[in-house]
Amino acid sequence: MGRVIDDLHRAGTEVIHSGNEPVHASGHARQGELRTFHQLVRPRNFVPVQRRVPAHGAPRGLGDLDGLKHNHVLICEDGDQVEVSATGIRRSGQVPAGFHYIDGSAGDLDERPLEERRMLAEYGLLLISGGIDKDRGVIVDAIKVTTRGWFEGEHDKTLLELVTSNVRESLDTALREGERDPVALNKIAQRTAGRLLGQKYRRQPVLLAALAVF
Repeated sequence: MGRVIDDLHRAGTEVIHSGNEPVHASGHARQGELRTFHQLVRPRNFVPVQRRVPAHGAPRGLGDLDGLKHNHVLICEDGDQVEVSATGIRRSGQVPAGFHYIDGSAGDLDERPLEERRMLAEYGLLLISGGIDKDRGVIVDAIKVTTRGWFEGEHDKTLLELVTSNVRESLDTALREGERDPVALNKIAQRTAGRLLGQKYRRQPVLLAALAVF
């Protein structure tokens, strides 16, 4: 809609819309128009779309006034099955229903990757990398913090340096105390960065740690 309005402006057209004038035109029928529709069609059974139930006055009101009995009007939710037969209509069960996301040719997406995408879009990504010699218990490849989706101005540069030093200190402490498990060390790096960013700076990027422990 915004692009259409912009194109009209470019063509020299004056566009009057709810953003600049107190005007609004609904795309939905009013109750009087719905009543006319009922009188013309004379349905024996009726299933109103959920958002338009108040306008129809269903299940009582408009439907009953037009001769429809209460048991011939069904108010359904997403997933409700409706069985239509010679004797009328009835609710006959439910099927799983809701939003269904298709990711190109890769197939369906469930809620977890969608939530991760929302977090990436809102907060960005922070990746912690480095190398650890588990036999000597020392960091041999410098701890590095890489970001995506951050502005990375001068303030962010200082912040990332602070995150890097905090992660390095936490790992040094853990190694001195005898920790050698790669999973545990990566979690320590994530927790340290997350605590600093969340508590002190109110930032919650998606945190990934990819420390090489060899």
